[in-house]
Amino acid sequence: MMVEPKTESEIFCQQVRVFPGNCRLPCSIQVKKNSKSLVSLKIFSDCDQVTVLDTLLNEVTIDDLFLPISQNPIFIQAEMAGCHNSCPIPVAIIKTIEVAMGIAIAQDTTIQFSRIIESGEFM
Repeated sequence: MMVEPKTESEIFCQQVRVFPGNCRLPCSIQVKKNSKSLVSLKIFSDCDQVTVLDTLLNEVTIDDLFLPISQNPIFIQAEMAGCHNSCPIPVAIIKTIEVAMGIAIAQDTTIQFSRIIESGEFM
């Protein structure tokens, strides 16, 4: 559920809920724009690894968003926290920061699975 801003100072706050799938441990990410190039964030989850990630990742700069994955502090801290490679939380953090900074539109993102019947040839 998205929280509507109550005052002018809350205009640059953004919140998302993430439902990661197999682990069944939903997550809430809150991002507040502190300046033109800096945000602070808070992550709430019953997942032990995501809780550790919250303690490691307090502030992110706009420059951090554009670093390659191998140098991106969000992915580096997620690895240090022990997040699974397919955990969608690090990407959700980046998307939430982009929206809070005004460089992306708030739009839901989905990964949807479907089965296909194999007929001997793939694709």
